[in-house]
Amino acid sequence: MRTPRWLGVIIAILFFGAIYYAAPLGLSRTSPRHFWIAGHPGRFNELGLVVVIAGAALLLWVQLQHIRSAPGGWKYGNPLEGPGYVLESGPYRYCRHPMHLASIAIWMGWALFYGSSAVIGAATLLALAIVVMVPTEERGIEKKLGDEYRQYKARVPRWPWQSHKP
Repeated sequence: MRTPRWLGVIIAILFFGAIYYAAPLGLSRTSPRHFWIAGHPGRFNELGLVVVIAGAALLLWVQLQHIRSAPGGWKYGNPLEGPGYVLESGPYRYCRHPMHLASIAIWMGWALFYGSSAVIGAATLLALAIVVMVPTEERGIEKKLGDEYRQYKARVPRWPWQSHKP
């Protein structure tokens, strides 16, 4: 299914708002908030907002790359097969999975901000799920895109702290 780019932006805003703002907020209300003082975040907790903003900026950058690169609009399909094209601009020059890094950063930032064990647990589970899922996702993309993706893998590391090997 393809959607026009403008509709994709609206869907992304609603989806990401629910996943990256409403879900951590709701989850934070299920456990005590540590380091909060009189119902307000302490200085330590406020550092989490820096991480949230950095993750959100990275996520926005990634989404803009997809908006610019999606031929004929956004195509929705199996997320384990990728979007159907190789992105090599923006954050994709530095790592193959910047959207996953942004997701983890946003959730970890909220975990720090809320000081909530429930949000910390969810952020940890998300990070573990991503680490487990990425090899499967890469195999699906490689199967779909072949040599183009293999060449990209040879140039760009999976994560920015790794060497440039597939």
